[in-house]
Amino acid sequence: MKVSNLKSKPSIIAFILILLMLGSSLAYSFLQAMRPTEQEIEIPEKNIIDYALTVEQENRLLREGKTIIKFYHSLACLDCLDYKNLVEQLANDFSDQIFLEEIITKNSVENLPKITFMSYYKQEDLFRPTQEQLIDVLCDVMIKPPIACIRREV
Repeated sequence: MKVSNLKSKPSIIAFILILLMLGSSLAYSFLQAMRPTEQEIEIPEKNIIDYALTVEQENRLLREGKTIIKFYHSLACLDCLDYKNLVEQLANDFSDQIFLEEIITKNSVENLPKITFMSYYKQEDLFRPTQEQLIDVLCDVMIKPPIACIRREV
């Protein structure tokens, strides 16, 4: 009797492992089928928008090698207009690489403007930066920095 018990335990364990393997394969296939494809994720036509993108849209842009700039400001912020003009100029100059989100917040004016740079490599936040700091961080974060960035380093 003990010999038959020993033979059945490995069979049961093998059967359980086979079920787990099949179950995980089916679960993976199901999850992949439910996930939206790249074509289903729509990206706005303009590279300067006045709202926040979805996580899926941001991920698609980052996978495509784009740099996302999030410009957080409030309507009560007096200095924000200068910053807005500056980041819009950067977005226009490098429209093939930069996507700008202009987001109005209700945070205190002391914390604004906040500018977040995101790329596939890294993310950096700046609060009330100088123009030099903006350009330095942009050159550091961009995947394909322009020639002007390389000249700055020399």
